[in-house]
Amino acid sequence: MKINIRNADIKDAHSIALVHVTSWAQAYDGLLPKSFIESYNIERRQKLWSNTLSDNLASVLVAEMGNEIVGFLSYREPRGEQSNNSIELNSLYVAPGLFGRGVGSDLFDYFEKRMLNSSYTQIVLWALDTNQIALNFYRKHGFCETGLQGKERLDGTILNDLQMVKSIKA
Repeated sequence: MKINIRNADIKDAHSIALVHVTSWAQAYDGLLPKSFIESYNIERRQKLWSNTLSDNLASVLVAEMGNEIVGFLSYREPRGEQSNNSIELNSLYVAPGLFGRGVGSDLFDYFEKRMLNSSYTQIVLWALDTNQIALNFYRKHGFCETGLQGKERLDGTILNDLQMVKSIKA
């Protein structure tokens, strides 16, 4: 399985949206309210990714097999009170048929190597506390929980996000 990783551009917005919606629905099934999962549709996600790419709101990497985008990763400087030595990993999604086949690890490894040549000293991310697959993936890649949590209410459900961090400089 040959994976090519490159920077995304505006023409990739539809393919990124397709991976986002299908992966998100499978990853969060049973973890988030069904109505919230169903609100993630291709049209809304394509608009989000078109805006993100055209306005440089985040940097986006895509993983391709042949000419098909099968995963993506987005990152940006964190908002709020985070250190200016941090970079925030916003999204990492892989097409559902390729879960567990190394595409996510390939994307993350490519991203991490890029960050080694930057001024950033750590990668920060937020993950849903009940998403054991994501938490295990990030722990496998060297992330630790910081103890910070974010709470959000959706359709009567309280969601807890955990902050995780990984040092990228010795």
